[in-house]
Amino acid sequence: MKQHVINALSLDEIKQLFDSFAKDPNDKDNAYAWIQKIGSISIGKISKLNEFKTDDLIEARFFNDILEIHIFEYDGELRYIQTEKEEKDKQLSSFPPDLQKQLNGYGGSYFEETQVLRNRFGKNITLRHYLGYDEDGLACIKATALCGWKE
Repeated sequence: MKQHVINALSLDEIKQLFDSFAKDPNDKDNAYAWIQKIGSISIGKISKLNEFKTDDLIEARFFNDILEIHIFEYDGELRYIQTEKEEKDKQLSSFPPDLQKQLNGYGGSYFEETQVLRNRFGKNITLRHYLGYDEDGLACIKATALCGWKE
């Protein structure tokens, strides 16, 4: 897993991020947006959104099965975190007693969780939880990214 944190974004930079997802001809049908504004939440295929407006934005997530861009407000500024799945990442199907041994040597072991949504938001959404270790050496979830959605 690669993760980048950007401290401040201009409105033009946010629109560029949205446009890069919306206009990718290789993945336009598998790219999604989850947008939370004051008074509304929407989720769906990016290809069905005409444009992305930042009026009253609380947070937004643009995602596909490899990349998530999470935009949020912090201290009066818009910021974003980009989380990208890498080829060396390993999906865990269970949690064996030797989890620490299994995690060693991988860029970011993860597991995926599918959550059922209310009908108005679609059928379900898939989250990818990346595992790591805390300061005491205990396994923990170090990052979570959206990675799939079904109507």
